[in-house]
Amino acid sequence: MEQQLKYSMDLNEKYESKAVLHDHNYTQLSLNLYDSKAENEELIKENYSLHLKITELNNILYDQNEEKTALEETIESLKQSVSHCWNKIQTYKNTIAVFEDKTILLEKANNDLESYLNEKVHSLKEELNNKVEETAFFKEMSEDFITQIKWLNNTIEVYRGEVDEDTIRRVEYTVQQ
Repeated sequence: MEQQLKYSMDLNEKYESKAVLHDHNYTQLSLNLYDSKAENEELIKENYSLHLKITELNNILYDQNEEKTALEETIESLKQSVSHCWNKIQTYKNTIAVFEDKTILLEKANNDLESYLNEKVHSLKEELNNKVEETAFFKEMSEDFITQIKWLNNTIEVYRGEVDEDTIRRVEYTVQQ
């Protein structure tokens, strides 16, 4: 019995030391749990703070995406405007080319007309000079004719002695024509 008592005491002591150890472990676990809980609360606060920052960044990102979309639409609109302007420029270039071609044709036609008119003026000058020469020739012939008529009149007066007024009028009429 003593032995059993001793054995029981040893067992009791062993269980007590285990119980103390168990209490110590439990206390340590409780402290660790309390520390973990405090850390968790701190992490939760940090997590919430990070969540707020992420939400704020998401809002900024959303705004930037909307700005980006608006800018892309503006860029697309500007591209269409630039394309439209390039088309107009090309149309103007084509129109200018047509006008340049027409200007060249008009200049050629003008040069041809000028050449034709110069030839015509030269031809008319020659014709006018010919007419002037003919007129001078006829004037000279008329003067010769008048001289001859006067000579004939004088000759008639000499041969007949006297010339009647009708003959004088006919000679004057013929001279006037």
